[in-house]
Amino acid sequence: MKYLAAAVFGLGLSILAGPAAIAVDDLPPGAFDWSGAYVGVQAGYGFGTSKHYTVDIPAATDSFGTSGIVGGANIGFNTQIQNIVLGLEADASLAGINGVTGNSSSWSCIDGCRTSINWFGTARARVGYAIGDTLPFLTGGLAVGNGRGYINSDSSYEGPGRQTKVGWVVGAGIEHAFSQKMSAKVEVLHVDLGHADLEDFGAYGVGRADLNFNVAQVGLEWHF
Repeated sequence: MKYLAAAVFGLGLSILAGPAAIAVDDLPPGAFDWSGAYVGVQAGYGFGTSKHYTVDIPAATDSFGTSGIVGGANIGFNTQIQNIVLGLEADASLAGINGVTGNSSSWSCIDGCRTSINWFGTARARVGYAIGDTLPFLTGGLAVGNGRGYINSDSSYEGPGRQTKVGWVVGAGIEHAFSQKMSAKVEVLHVDLGHADLEDFGAYGVGRADLNFNVAQVGLEWHF
């Protein structure tokens, strides 16, 4: 899992370090104005951990890894004040993030207890500091996504089934402009969607499945 995330970073850094690989007109150093609207695409790798647990009487599966490919599109707007760049960005991605665990000392998972996330989106503020045509930035805001906790052979275990949850996201990244029209970025996000509800286990209370993960991704942006 960590090697795939590192590969995503390697690809992003190679894009940022190799503007000659993109057939566009080069910029003089410091010539790019980040102000204005943009649209783009992004792709990367999601990874994290989950567990299934109960609310009233503590019982839980072992923590287990979740991972998978993510990809989608984004739209945003920046305002540059001297070297400070303030922006808003919204994105949406399809996701294949999932994982499974077996039985633990306090939980029975005959066919595996599973957590999956099949899409997510964010609405984020960004603040960056322009260094020539390169923009390191911090970002954070709201997140929404769809996920579930389940066992293949037990439909009642899933409770309400797939659920759309609202949470939060924070992250950081770096973006580089290759022309007045195009830039590339690499970023890491942490997305927390809370939990998906499982069935009611009686005295133990309602079951829950953690829905939080990290994303390492690269993107291309077209500026207007």
